[in-house]
Amino acid sequence: REYKSNGRLLTKPSKNAMKSFCDKVRTKIKSNKSAKASSLIRMLNHMIPGWANYYRYGASSKAFSRVDFEIYKTLWQWARRRHPKKGMHWIKDKYFKQLHGRDWCFAATTKNKKSGKESTLRLKRLADTPIQKYVRVRTNVNPYDPADAPYYARRKSKASLFSALSSCVCSAGAIGVAGSVGSAVSLCTK
Repeated sequence: REYKSNGRLLTKPSKNAMKSFCDKVRTKIKSNKSAKASSLIRMLNHMIPGWANYYRYGASSKAFSRVDFEIYKTLWQWARRRHPKKGMHWIKDKYFKQLHGRDWCFAATTKNKKSGKESTLRLKRLADTPIQKYVRVRTNVNPYDPADAPYYARRKSKASLFSALSSCVCSAGAIGVAGSVGSAVSLCTK
């Protein structure tokens, strides 16, 4: 969908796109009613980043938050169905943990069979995906002109640096905790 605001074109996911993705996630969760939480997280973690990467170049942050809420509601129904005789606090303590200063993260503790170490596997959130601006190519430059080669080299190096930073921050799960790019770089080097 397109929205004009202050002479700028804003693109965001359409309601149909959000609905179809939510339906796909709901179908995946409902078809795995008896699956372990860790298996469900692994299945959903394959779906969520693909959809987020497709829509991250628009004004998508509100749409991402809305879809995250819909996923949360479906996961809450899944957890309540698995434990109908348990209370809400027990279900919250079992499936929704506090990680990196954020409460209500759908997570599961897994144990490595070889080393015996326990690790926490958490569901990725769409809202953690950094929204990127699409950088237009200058109209007066030609990719086949050797005089314009430095422009394209700079453009390529900036794009690769930003993608490396955003993937590192997303894998660390520290969006919102990192605070700035400088602290994100320090997280990646540790």
